[in-house]
This record gives sequence, C-alpha cells and structure tokens, in this order.
Amino acid sequence: MPVLSVDSAFLQKVTEVSKWNQQPPADLLTCALDDYIDKLEWERLSREMKAFEAMLGELLKEYDGKYVAIHAGKVVGVDDDLMTLHNRIYCEMESVPVLFERVTTEPKREIIIRSSRVEWMR
Repeated sequence: MPVLSVDSAFLQKVTEVSKWNQQPPADLLTCALDDYIDKLEWERLSREMKAFEAMLGELLKEYDGKYVAIHAGKVVGVDDDLMTLHNRIYCEMESVPVLFERVTTEPKREIIIRSSRVEWMR
C-alpha cells in the first residue's frame, strides 16, 4: 500500500478535526480529497466547455451534427454516435476529464429535476 507523508502540523489538524467530526482520519482525508478532485474535474470541464463554445463556428463547418470530444482545448475525437466516441476516448485516455458535445446550432435542452429529498453533503 502506498504511503503518504505529511508534516506534523497537518497531521495534528487532521487528527483534531476527525475527533470533533467523529470520523476516522483516513475517512476524513478520503472525503476531502474526493471533494477536491471533483472540484478540479468540474473546473477542467468548464474550461473545455469554454473552448468548445469558442470553436463552435469552426466545428460547425466540419462536424455539424456529429459528437466531438474536447480535451485540453482541442478536438481529440469525432463520431456520429456518442457512446462509440465515449468508449473509444475512454480506452485511449481512461479517466481523464473530457468534454463530449454534439456540434449543432440547436439550443441545449434545460433539464430541471425537482425532488423533495434532502441530503446532507459531506
């Protein structure tokens, strides 16, 4: 199992928070890192969406109606079928954040999910 080294001040802080949160330190760190990684992935996808929007005019000329995969501001894949494209890109890039969008001038559908369920976030 890999070992992560941290300084004593950080370890002390994690130990204190885990006590008052009644959560083992390993669980606390896992939750914190999961949240941070999720945040980084959303930031990355937001940048890819901005790149897609900036390139849309050019993409329409070449890929109208097709699906594109955008990574690092560049088109890394194109296909008529979203699942085929997704599977191919996943095989090539594994779990790297990649934006998949259909190239079209049609407005995106807005989906609103209403729920009475309340959950406490970590």
